[in-house]
Amino acid sequence: MNDYKWLDKILEAIFPRNVVCLYCGDEIEKNNKYSLCEGCYERMDFVSLYEKRCIICNRPISKNSPYDKCRDCLQEYRYFDLLIPAVVYGDLAKHLLHDLKYHDKRYLSYHFAHMINDMEIPSSVFDFDLIVPVPSSVKKKRSRGYNQAQILAKSISESLKLDIISDLLIKIDTGLDQNQLGKKDRKKNIEGAIEFNYKYASAENKSIILVDDIFTTGATVNECSKILKENGAKRVVVMVSAIASLE
Repeated sequence: MNDYKWLDKILEAIFPRNVVCLYCGDEIEKNNKYSLCEGCYERMDFVSLYEKRCIICNRPISKNSPYDKCRDCLQEYRYFDLLIPAVVYGDLAKHLLHDLKYHDKRYLSYHFAHMINDMEIPSSVFDFDLIVPVPSSVKKKRSRGYNQAQILAKSISESLKLDIISDLLIKIDTGLDQNQLGKKDRKKNIEGAIEFNYKYASAENKSIILVDDIFTTGATVNECSKILKENGAKRVVVMVSAIASLE
């Protein structure tokens, strides 16, 4: 049994699934979806509920929009081929992802992975070769103890039966956190901060699923996708727990 499965058994013993609601803590039935009570489930803003979504990033867009892309995907070149988010980044998702990212509640990745898998995933995704998490810098991973994108990628890999290469991409510490920066500064800060790990020959002709927790401006996953494409990747589909709405 590998380390991840040992970790799963330990986490399941400490945080058994479907006992209490992940958000409000109320007792729930064993068959409640995503370990949410009925009220919190109704509050979760699932992307799949929106009739019209961007054809690139799946961000909900107005039914009256004359375009089939959101404003950001119209303005920015996307190196990834498709993005699949589970939910819109509202208060409930923000709380749970904050717990996953900063409070060591890694078991939440299991539920977010299932939310992603319940999206309308194109059949071509199941022909992919491997999963790659968006990398965290050595400094940040050391201080936090883990990379939340890697934990989420592991949960997704178990559902899709795909291998993970956790260190195919390397993040150089820029000294600035992306979430503290505006859109233009995020793009500038991440440029040159993602590198391909050349202990692997290349990503030649590989179809890759890139995993991250949240998609806001898309600067980080776009830079990661760019590096993967420059090193031979044939396709890059991004999977994220949540996508921020446009202001």
